[in-house]
Amino acid sequence: ALAAWRFPDGGADAVFERWTRTRAREYGLTDEGQIGHATRQTLMLLQRFRRHSLFETMDRARRLHELPYTMAEGDRLALGQVDVLYQWEGRWHVVDFKTDRVHDRRILKQILAEKEYEAQVQRYARAVAELLGEIPVCSLCLLDYEGDVYEHPVAVEDMGS
Repeated sequence: ALAAWRFPDGGADAVFERWTRTRAREYGLTDEGQIGHATRQTLMLLQRFRRHSLFETMDRARRLHELPYTMAEGDRLALGQVDVLYQWEGRWHVVDFKTDRVHDRRILKQILAEKEYEAQVQRYARAVAELLGEIPVCSLCLLDYEGDVYEHPVAVEDMGS
């Protein structure tokens, strides 16, 4: 839904619900209970995001979704896809959305230590810097942080651009 920048019109949006159920099936879900759960979770997370200030900024910004990239990393070729690259007030921003359920800051620190989310976003920043000649502002957007949305800044070193 975020890649398509598609949001429900209201509380009981039948068209949006059909769309999310179809997408759940495309991702391999076949059990009606799982499909219903995925649809409800999607709706909840999107409604939560729409209340966050980042949504308003991104909604008004110039945006590119699911932006593919290829770049050299040592002796290999790295392929990836940036969730969102948007331009706001003259600066480029990279946002990577995460749906991990985070109950508190301790869990966030554990997730960041175990998963390579920040390193992933730093790769996105390098790819964007190679493409645009500018280091973007980067963040992780946690859609399920203590029952709310939390934008976690990701530090990016100077890449000599």
